Amino acid sequence: QANQEHAHDIDSQANAQLDHISETWKSQRSELKGLWSGRLAQMEDVFAADISSLQSQQISERNGFQTQQAKLASCPIAIKGPGIQHNEWGQIQNQRKLRPSVLLLDLDQRYNKAMTTHRYGIAKELREQYQAQALVEWEQQTMKENAEYHSRSNKLEGEHKQQMKALWLRHRSALNELDIKADKELVMCDNYWRKQIQRLKEDTIEQRKQALSC
Repeated sequence: QANQEHAHDIDSQANAQLDHISETWKSQRSELKGLWSGRLAQMEDVFAADISSLQSQQISERNGFQTQQAKLASCPIAIKGPGIQHNEWGQIQNQRKLRPSVLLLDLDQRYNKAMTTHRYGIAKELREQYQAQALVEWEQQTMKENAEYHSRSNKLEGEHKQQMKALWLRHRSALNELDIKADKELVMCDNYWRKQIQRLKEDTIEQRKQALSC
């Protein structure tokens, strides 16, 4: 009877210790989860700030690009008229000048020659041809500049997407690494307390054997 009572006391003590271990395990696990959740929240705040900063930078770059393009587009393309000397043409204050083609230069020379020799009828025809050709080349240059603008715009947009993607991937990798560390520490915590419980059970069994054998 005494042995049974002793064994019962051992079981009671073991149950009390088991309850204490379980509560301590639960408390420590909750503390660890709160710690890692806080670190995760801090990292997400940094992530949001980085995204906002990059977005502001990209908006500033796009606005600057569009402002520069609008300023350029608002400046008309100056076309050298027939008979205007190159030194006079060079003095025209204009950021955009239509660069005369070989054909325009030839028409210009022929026009000047016709005017010099007083062949005004031919000069008039050459002047009209020059003006028509200049208009064609002006349209071609405008189309070329528009195509270049859209190409640069698309390139800038592509670069911004790549920057944002790289930033997202960098932060996603950091978040995944943090999750792995958190999981690893929780596993270590669980393994430690499982071993404590297993050791308590083994010790209890051994103590009960000894109590019942006396």
